[in-house]
Amino acid sequence: MAFDQTTRNRLHRFVSQSRAILMEEFTRQLQATYGMDPANGTVADVDTLSFLDNKGQQTAVLLRETLAHYVAAIPGKSEKEKIRQGLDRIIREQSFTVLNRLAALRMAEARGFLIESIARGTSSKGFQLYKNLAGGISAVQEPGRHSPGGNRGRVPLFSVQPV
Repeated sequence: MAFDQTTRNRLHRFVSQSRAILMEEFTRQLQATYGMDPANGTVADVDTLSFLDNKGQQTAVLLRETLAHYVAAIPGKSEKEKIRQGLDRIIREQSFTVLNRLAALRMAEARGFLIESIARGTSSKGFQLYKNLAGGISAVQEPGRHSPGGNRGRVPLFSVQPV
């Protein structure tokens, strides 16, 4: 199915805006939760992140291992600049991964392979079904309401895991 130029431009704009939102969110999470600041190239020691639970600590360690791998492959720059570039790469790759997964889910919905789960956001049938089955989970909230700490939707995201 070929798109006309207007449709291609709208799609390009939508993808660019979505990617920018995801990159902002990943940057915020790296800074606020994992002590990794791409703006100034600093990385806090994992031991200083005592507020993280075990899974959060494991994620922090994995992020640092990934960063070390990326930094090792960057030639001839200052350490701070290498860290900045490595963190930018992590943010960019994670943003693309999430965007691609959302696009795949949306295409599966459109083709009838998956119950509508993201097309209408929290009003989608799949989201409402999950909300009803999950019962009183506090992170599943009505549209427009946010939990303290910005955890809206995290429970559905992390409770659907392979067995």
